[in-house]
Amino acid sequence: MKSNESIVYAQLPQVISVLNLLSDAVYARICMECGWDDDTYRYYFTHSDRIPAASRQKINKIIAAQIRYLASRPPQIHPHDESVQHN
Repeated sequence: MKSNESIVYAQLPQVISVLNLLSDAVYARICMECGWDDDTYRYYFTHSDRIPAASRQKINKIIAAQIRYLASRPPQIHPHDESVQHN
């Protein structure tokens, strides 16, 4: 039987991977809902003061929705199970 510490170390990379996917999900939704391509996204990423008001509203809603989703289904490290699960 593995110790809880070794299980945490084994599962932590999986949990971090799930958290890293959050930025990918936000990026994809922003591009889709604002009608942006990669170049437009990169431009506004470095010039956020120039984002149109309508796009700002969409982006704020997207970010809030993604954070709510993650908060309602956070990745878990289980002491007796090596798989990452979502509640």
